[in-house]
Amino acid sequence: MKGRCLILSIYLNKENKRIIIYTILCILFSIIYELFSHGVISIFMCSSFIFPTILLIENLIIRNKKIRIKINSHNLFKSSILTFTIYFIILGVLEIYGTTNKLVIIYPIIGLSLLLLTIVIHFKKD
Repeated sequence: MKGRCLILSIYLNKENKRIIIYTILCILFSIIYELFSHGVISIFMCSSFIFPTILLIENLIIRNKKIRIKINSHNLFKSSILTFTIYFIILGVLEIYGTTNKLVIIYPIIGLSLLLLTIVIHFKKD
């Protein structure tokens, strides 16, 4: 029993606990917002928790395989995940409200740019 607790404490470090809280907050925000939206449901709002979950899986893989990463590339990756999460939440709010906005196109552009920059920095030779 002691070994299982040790394994859980290794995988649930401070950053992973924070990511789990963000995932739960995305789910709760989605549920509460849709409760007050008079039965209108948005697929974007419902799936906004996917991006923090991807970040959690990535963190678990890095810790499990003991992969060395560059801190700049990891921070850029977290920023791109945050950008996509906010993009999905905003799209969900706009879809539930029944409107559109041309300015939200900037979020996937910024998110993809950050993701490409992450890849470039990660594979750049020192």
